[in-house]
Amino acid sequence: MDTAEFQASYEQMSNEELLCVAADRKDLLEEAGVALDAELVKRGLRKEDAKTFKRNVDRLSARDVVGRVGLNFRGFGKQFLGASNFEKDSSSGFQEFDSTLWYFYSFLPIVPIATVKIRRRSDQRSSIFWSFGDKGFTPLELKGIEFFHVALTYLGAAVTAYVALRLFFILFDSLFLR
Repeated sequence: MDTAEFQASYEQMSNEELLCVAADRKDLLEEAGVALDAELVKRGLRKEDAKTFKRNVDRLSARDVVGRVGLNFRGFGKQFLGASNFEKDSSSGFQEFDSTLWYFYSFLPIVPIATVKIRRRSDQRSSIFWSFGDKGFTPLELKGIEFFHVALTYLGAAVTAYVALRLFFILFDSLFLR
């Protein structure tokens, strides 16, 4: 494709679509970049606006996926488990990290929904169970599901179930079979 073909394609896009393309311009061919710059100038949009727009779109989509977090009294609902890739900004007083959102069934994490970049105040505790009872966070960006979080959660659930069953059988044996 030449610059004219890219220009024709960009003319058909809305401002929002164009800004999304501009935010990921590192993936564009040189001809596409030239046509994109020309269309941005023609519409009075700045390259700097693209990053801000993309960040806001990412935040809105993350917020929509996360929705209401919490478990009801029967143990059903969505909750975050796990935390990795911590970044702490002492000047702003915030920390950012990745955490996996799970659907819980009977207080057990069953299905991983998404891994989300989270932002919250730095003065809050750091734990893989950080979100239980904690509502002070902002979802920033959706990421692919973090395999390490999922594997660790399933492993922890399996070990917990095994220990609980062993304790149940030991207790049952000592109370009723002797």
